Amino acid sequence: MKVEIFSILDYYGNKNNGSEMLPLYLEHYSNKFPTSKINIYMSNYPENYNGYEVSLLNKYGCNVETLDLDKTEKYYHYRLTKEVRNYLKKEKEFRDNIWKGSKADWVILCDIDEILMISEDELKNEDDDIIQFEGYYMKRYNKKSKFNQLTYGFYATVYDKPCIFRPSIKEMNFSIGQHSCKPTTKKINKNNYKLLHYRKRFFDLSPTSRNIPKIELVRTDIKKEV
Repeated sequence: MKVEIFSILDYYGNKNNGSEMLPLYLEHYSNKFPTSKINIYMSNYPENYNGYEVSLLNKYGCNVETLDLDKTEKYYHYRLTKEVRNYLKKEKEFRDNIWKGSKADWVILCDIDEILMISEDELKNEDDDIIQFEGYYMKRYNKKSKFNQLTYGFYATVYDKPCIFRPSIKEMNFSIGQHSCKPTTKKINKNNYKLLHYRKRFFDLSPTSRNIPKIELVRTDIKKEV
């Protein structure tokens, strides 16, 4: 079975999550899908990166390409400017088309800060055409904990995303951000696997904050954080 992975390495390589997210992404997908081909698309603005990314991608044997997405830093100002609209349009075109022509059995299309809790062996037993994941924001209890130590999170409906599918599908028709799709197939496995979203702004929220619901243990393949 062949698996091909496609991801955009955007502003500072990891959506403002510091230097930890890219190594976590590469380690996770290399371990869970050891025979996969990882395709990483970098912005055509060199100042979007800290400089260590290319050497790290080469270490993991990634296929590295350049993608015209404009200056992606402005996307994270959360203001819908003309430049941000242009960025979103180009990103949607990427998600809708980059996987077409892949000869793999399965395609993984996800962001660098998204960890999909599924393995190559589990994927071999899937009969559907698309896997839609159940989304969680990750939560940190100990401020000294590294990203790869986090095991708790809270459910976020917006991150119930379709991230793995067969490239034999004619069209996926993703929404902006890939949070939903209107594919040319009805064979969808929904919410049987978890998507862990590492969004820094939610890491240190108080467990009693009104901004977050009940905290759950969402990652059981590693030692509990607390």
